Amino acid sequence: MLLFLSMNYESAKKICVEKLTLDFGIIEAKSITRILFEDFFNYYTTEKDLDDFGVENQNHLFYFIEKVIQGFPIQYLTNSAYFWGRKFYVNSDVLIPRFETEELVEWIKLEVSKRNYIHSIIDIGTGSGCIPITLKLLFPNIEISALDISESALKIAAKNADTFKSEINFIHGDILSNIIFEKKFDIIVSNPPYIQEEEQVKMDKSVIDHEPKIALFVANNQPLIFYDSILNFAHNHLSDNGLIFVEINEFYANETVKLFEEKKYIATLKYDIQNKPRMIMAYKPN
Repeated sequence: MLLFLSMNYESAKKICVEKLTLDFGIIEAKSITRILFEDFFNYYTTEKDLDDFGVENQNHLFYFIEKVIQGFPIQYLTNSAYFWGRKFYVNSDVLIPRFETEELVEWIKLEVSKRNYIHSIIDIGTGSGCIPITLKLLFPNIEISALDISESALKIAAKNADTFKSEINFIHGDILSNIIFEKKFDIIVSNPPYIQEEEQVKMDKSVIDHEPKIALFVANNQPLIFYDSILNFAHNHLSDNGLIFVEINEFYANETVKLFEEKKYIATLKYDIQNKPRMIMAYKPN
């Protein structure tokens, strides 16, 4: 591997941008470079521009450049992704948090603030734990639980909860198996798998190749299977006046609303910042 032994931080950044521009364009190359230098090399100010970049850093840099060009998500290479302005630990056992999920949390925050009876929340399919941890930091007095089928994901979520000193009750379980708890919850929230397998042809290769398929995909003939299971769970575990918040597949927005209405819920469909139907809030009228 070619090493530039006299490289400093300024020249290292320039080289990174130059090598990535051919594959990603200048804007994306600069963005990836910024993330890499901030989250892995702890570079935040220009005061370090002329500092020696060092041989070890050079080896890391060229390794990362090669991996990014091959399609590895930069978040998995740096083991970090941002959610609500906080840096969460991530690896390929969990999905990379998306901005649309921040919008879901913002909606929950708004609705919780209107009500004084919200004392417990459960997040189904918690992944990195970004949803329950953020809600716990917003509402310290609310008891929050988080469920996931993946023990590896739960370890990541627990690591993040420890980082942010958030007390979360983590539960290993499969929402598709009709699990039963003794308690009820005032809010059920979930960003479940909802992408049909046939939709993979339209998706970014880096997502298909590296993010956990168990958290992304459902069978082509069962696009709403997780929402049906969430509603079954809610039948036994959603308190009176309780709320359900879910992210949805934009191509099945009407069908998902209809499923909730068939179960006697009033469902509100919300569009995201890109004007796509991406989330639902539902409740049962008394």
